[in-house]
Amino acid sequence: MKSVAIVGGAEATAQFAPFSDKEWDIWGLAWHTAALQRTDLLFDIHDPDFKSEAPYRLHYNSHENQKYIAKVDASGVPIMCDPYAKFKNGIPYPLDEVRAFLPKRDYLECTISYMVAYAIFKGYERIGLWGCHFTGKDEYQYQLPSLTWLLGYAEAIGIEIVIGPGGPLLASDCDAGRYGVTHDMRPRSAGPTDWAKVTMSIEVNGVPLRFCVPNDRAVFRVETIETKEPATVEWIRNLPPNSVLWDIGANIGIYSAYAAAYGHKVVAVEADDGHTRAMAQTIALSDLDNVRVIHARLNERNSIDELVKNHGYAPPTCIKIDTDGDDLKVIKGAVNSLAGVQSVIVETDTSKPDDIAEIGRILSGAGFTKTGRHFSSVGPNDIGMDHWHKEP
Repeated sequence: MKSVAIVGGAEATAQFAPFSDKEWDIWGLAWHTAALQRTDLLFDIHDPDFKSEAPYRLHYNSHENQKYIAKVDASGVPIMCDPYAKFKNGIPYPLDEVRAFLPKRDYLECTISYMVAYAIFKGYERIGLWGCHFTGKDEYQYQLPSLTWLLGYAEAIGIEIVIGPGGPLLASDCDAGRYGVTHDMRPRSAGPTDWAKVTMSIEVNGVPLRFCVPNDRAVFRVETIETKEPATVEWIRNLPPNSVLWDIGANIGIYSAYAAAYGHKVVAVEADDGHTRAMAQTIALSDLDNVRVIHARLNERNSIDELVKNHGYAPPTCIKIDTDGDDLKVIKGAVNSLAGVQSVIVETDTSKPDDIAEIGRILSGAGFTKTGRHFSSVGPNDIGMDHWHKEP
């Protein structure tokens, strides 16, 4: 599927864009590149006489804008821009062609709208937006309707629209998505939703945590945070100070947030879209700046090793793996990172003895010793968490 990820300037949610997934082209804003781990195309559609960059406007030929232009040129990334702009790698935006392709409505109010319109024009089948909030009370108020209109048009002609975790675009204030259904009226069993206003607050290690709980299962996970898997909680409590925990199969982030409350750095990886969005909300609501959330399904190729080597993530010192079936693939994709890891807990299923044997072979070969196995207080006894430890 021909896919493009449009990444805006809200770094808190821009970080969740699929930078490691080569199926996605990555487009970014030329003046907001801090969160861009890779970029295929930049955009700046501002009038060449002025470069807007809130909270001020700079003349295009000013010293500061010359520095900006030089920085963009030095990146070597092509930039879609006004035909009269002076970027070395500039590509004139084909405005007349795009206008002719879209419905008869001249309604492009911001650079993100120009990007979406260009994606429609170029025949992309899937358009995703990360780091695009439009929640301010300034120019965003008149820019947002044009973007919303374009996204609706794109969906109407069969293009899949993806809104990244934590992003507020196309979000109804009513959880059922229609007027007349309030948050309090929404049944929790309705399933995961990004915009659930239902939250639960607890305190861990003196740190207040506020969890997004979009359904009854999430409520149960928070209520049983210290009793469902007491061995996991004890393992987290006993991690060395300032550990780097990779929580693979993090679900809604229960143990990621718990570890963060103990001061550890956490890389939380979750494959399920609804779980990832709920987790992203929890991290934001709890103001946990020591957690990075990745929406991905890890295996041998899309792996821990690849994320550490090519995307700048901190190498793990401890790993928790609970992926309901992909645990061996995750271990195989972490063979290089295991050199710096002291402790691993990994879910294993006794009905898959070959997987258990292979996990044991890899971890033993990396210097680990199996120290125990625990079970969930509510789970089946054929599925448990094996504990492996390596002396520093």
